[in-house]
Amino acid sequence: MFQVRQEGVIGVRFPYDKTKVDAIKCIEGRRWNKENQEWLIPAAFLDQAVELLGGEWPLVPKEVVEEYEKSRAAGTRLIVGNTFTKIQGHDLPLEDIEEAASFWIEGAEYSKNFRMGSGMGRSISTGREAGFRSRPACFPVWRPSSKTKGMSIRLKTPGSSLLQASPSRRKAHPCEIISRRC
Repeated sequence: MFQVRQEGVIGVRFPYDKTKVDAIKCIEGRRWNKENQEWLIPAAFLDQAVELLGGEWPLVPKEVVEEYEKSRAAGTRLIVGNTFTKIQGHDLPLEDIEEAASFWIEGAEYSKNFRMGSGMGRSISTGREAGFRSRPACFPVWRPSSKTKGMSIRLKTPGSSLLQASPSRRKAHPCEIISRRC
């Protein structure tokens, strides 16, 4: 079921089952190897694959577990997105990372969040995989807004009103919820 394919990559084979395929598609960085008819996953996500596929650790070959342990030791990953930066890894020094990743934005002292004592409005949430996501406040937040003809993008700065009038009585988009948290 599990085999080491190359350094940091594990091959996963199982008889076709739509629920297992959907489960393995949840693993970040996975890809299908058509030639060998197997899924290739980063070794750092072996624990997630075992859990999703309903396997048991005693059934995982020793060389696969060793590859997992090796990648876990050096498994700090930085995933940079447009609005979020995500750091994943085990036993991360979150305080040091927060201090190194923090920076001052000119004019932030005039923002509502700063005056209310919430620092720069940065939200940090620790996840199950001992990672965190942060979004510095006072950056403009792009969010879609429904119009009669498709979607348009509007700019909202935390603590300010929309630069464009918003339609009344509409359900909040997930992006709006994020921008309200800061």
